[in-house]
Amino acid sequence: MPSSTIVCRWVRGWWRSSSASAARWWPAPTSHRIAPHPCSPVDATGAGDTFGGAFVSRLIAGDSLRQAAHYAAVAAALSTEGYGAVEPIPHSDRVLAALAHAGGGEPLSR
Repeated sequence: MPSSTIVCRWVRGWWRSSSASAARWWPAPTSHRIAPHPCSPVDATGAGDTFGGAFVSRLIAGDSLRQAAHYAAVAAALSTEGYGAVEPIPHSDRVLAALAHAGGGEPLSR
C-alpha cells in the first residue's frame, strides 16, 4: 500500500483566534505522528488541499491539533479513492465513519 507523509512546521509555534474565544498559542516544537489511513488510492489530485481544508475546519470546530490532524489525514486518504480534485472529497459523515471503524482515537469536538 502506498504511504504519504505530511509535515507541518511552525518556527515559533502557531496561534488561532476567533471572535467567540480567546486566542490559543501552541509553542514549537509540537509534534504528533498520525498513522496513515488504509485506502485504495487511484488519484492523489487534491489530497493536500483536502488535508488542509479538513484540518482547518476541525480546528475551527474546536478539535485539538492531534484530533484535527487525524481527521484531516483520513479525509485526505479517502479523497484519493476517486478521480479528480473535487468530486472525491469525502463528506464529514464518511470521514467520521472511517474514524469510528479504525478506532477513532480521541473523540472530536462537535
